[in-house]
Amino acid sequence: MASLVDSVARFPTPTDTTAVKRFVHMAGYYRRFVSDFASKAAPLTRLLRKGVVWRWAEPQQEAFEQLKKELTQRPLLAYPDFSKPFKLVTDASKVGLGAALTQDQGQGEQPITYASKINSETVANYTITELERAAVVWAVKLFRPYLYGRRFELITRRSSGS
Repeated sequence: MASLVDSVARFPTPTDTTAVKRFVHMAGYYRRFVSDFASKAAPLTRLLRKGVVWRWAEPQQEAFEQLKKELTQRPLLAYPDFSKPFKLVTDASKVGLGAALTQDQGQGEQPITYASKINSETVANYTITELERAAVVWAVKLFRPYLYGRRFELITRRSSGS
């Protein structure tokens, strides 16, 4: 993990699509350590779409700096304790879906892992209720190894993201 911190800390501000792709791929490998990674990286990944004109502006710089900051801080993920109940927190917006698997291990709620993804154009057109349902189904499938056969608390949140 120390080499990741060094690599991320030294990564220069991207000046072209290739550099953005390198950064997003490097950061994406560690996405489970970053809450709501897909939404945070969205301004960068938009530059990678076919036919998009290169334009590095404030949203891209902010996303780049935020991801660098979160990837260079000490990860605060806890190991799962299968003798204790899990809490699954889902989040849905027009931009993407997010989920956090947490557990109270005597020091308050601690994250076990995070997951997020950008919505397709079709999913982005869902109503907020449909988005919330999609987030729950996606998260339960994704975290099935942790949740299968166990009681867990489900908390849904809706984002106002457009």
